[in-house]
Amino acid sequence: MGVSVQRLTIGQSEVALPSKGVTAIVGGNNVGKSTVLRELVTRLSVDPGQDVTSRGRPVLVHDLRLETEGTADDVLAWLRETAHLTWNPVEVFVNSEGRGHMPPAQVVHFWTLGDRLGSLHEFMVHFSDPMSREGMLGPAEPRGDITNPPTHPLHRIGDDAKLFEEVNDICQEIFRVPLTLDRLSTNHTLRVGIPSVTAPPIDRVTAEYREALGTLPPIMSQGQGMKSLLGLLLPVVTATRPIIVIDEPEAFLHPPQAFDLGRILASMADDRGVQVILATHDRNLLAGLLDPGAPVSVVRLDRVGDDTSASQLAADDLATLWNDPVLRYSNVLDGVFHRLVVLAEADGDCRFYAAALDSMNRNDPLSAPPSEVLFVPSGGKDGMPKIARALGAVNVRVVASPDFDIFDDEAKLRRLVEAFGGRWADFADDYRVAISDLLPRSTGATCGDVLQAIQVQLEPVSSEPWTQERKEQLRPTLRTSQSGMSDLKRYGARAFRAGGAPRAAALLDKLAALGICPVREGELESLAPELGVSKGPAWLAAALKAGVHENEATKAHIGLLIQSAAVPG
Repeated sequence: MGVSVQRLTIGQSEVALPSKGVTAIVGGNNVGKSTVLRELVTRLSVDPGQDVTSRGRPVLVHDLRLETEGTADDVLAWLRETAHLTWNPVEVFVNSEGRGHMPPAQVVHFWTLGDRLGSLHEFMVHFSDPMSREGMLGPAEPRGDITNPPTHPLHRIGDDAKLFEEVNDICQEIFRVPLTLDRLSTNHTLRVGIPSVTAPPIDRVTAEYREALGTLPPIMSQGQGMKSLLGLLLPVVTATRPIIVIDEPEAFLHPPQAFDLGRILASMADDRGVQVILATHDRNLLAGLLDPGAPVSVVRLDRVGDDTSASQLAADDLATLWNDPVLRYSNVLDGVFHRLVVLAEADGDCRFYAAALDSMNRNDPLSAPPSEVLFVPSGGKDGMPKIARALGAVNVRVVASPDFDIFDDEAKLRRLVEAFGGRWADFADDYRVAISDLLPRSTGATCGDVLQAIQVQLEPVSSEPWTQERKEQLRPTLRTSQSGMSDLKRYGARAFRAGGAPRAAALLDKLAALGICPVREGELESLAPELGVSKGPAWLAAALKAGVHENEATKAHIGLLIQSAAVPG
């Protein structure tokens, strides 16, 4: 027997969910993440034709498709193993929280509803939000009769030592403290620690043990993080529902604990073959979900006015990104939580650009605040296409800022263009004409070639003084060696010679419109050639101290990145 949500239609967008694994729904505040989860659970629980509107608010989940395995007899057999069969006054199934009360005939009826579970959702769907988790920890009233079915997760761990040990192991792993189940108080509760007296048989409790148990602090006296995490996991561990829906699992957790929780949820999904659907704001939780290698898909919500759209990064594509050792240990996952991601080749580049963006925003507030812009190191040019495709799949705007020698390798530039959704055929002619004068030649340049190139460079500024800067601008023009490709990184756009310069300008404009903005001065260090410090960490520190991040060349490049992103205000 199996059941999972196969597809969701959110707004006008359809997304596919892994049947055994995790789907993480992300997006900014007020885009509808929690609403999608509530409407998902509502659609699963109602009969066909029943109203599923959200009290007058726009409906976000317009359709839902279930995938089921097995016959009604298979479901009945599964319930006999996982639920409790009792009489009330006829034979009925009761779930692990004492709810459901379904006669077998009703089970058969609801299993045939198609894309609804009706009352069967009590046995097959668990929903957790931050407000309800604390109640999962008790205290729990004892059952009137020991033969009665459990009505609380604490009853379940009291009945099954393996379940208690699973919860206890999680608590010790994350919080480094053990748990004890207190069955002696009026209501069952969890306490933190182990009594100093060995537990006696249940029918021979001693005063010494009762006193030692009473010294342990109850779980409800602990911090919000411990209560939230255990309140989330306790019903998941003690129940057998195949669909688990969780809103903001990271609530009240420190980053390491959020990572651990993500890892545990993904491991449970993989080991038990269940489907976890959650909404999160937390990069650490997302990283934890990916750590065990379970299938994880990301659905990102965006909202414009009352219109919500969804885009998806499929589990296989996300795994490819995560399995790259360079990207795995970068901040690339943070990109799904930002409006704009700027790709640079190295971490130092990202830090410099972030400082420059902050400076520009202080002097003239930008349409997108710096907090919404993330600079991600790609580990060189080869990593840029992979990140661009992945983040583009979830509708994150991406801009790439490679060094100018990207033009030295047509194959790399082509991969980058195609990763941004461009057709190389639209760029190829401009590219080949632009670099034609830089390719190795069998004959040297003539005096006429050099004269013409100098005229192109100097005629627009013929009345201005001759300076060292003008001399440097002419240097690539005067180089007449067989190949000029090596000049690209050193001189940037100035390396293009007279014949190719107009097509190079057109090519740069096309690339910027696509989201690709090579550093037109050549490389980061070319933004301040007068600094006199070689590449590396020393350059970054010296550049920031000297205010290079605030000079005109840097402002022009950052402005180009923002313009290329076209981030709406």
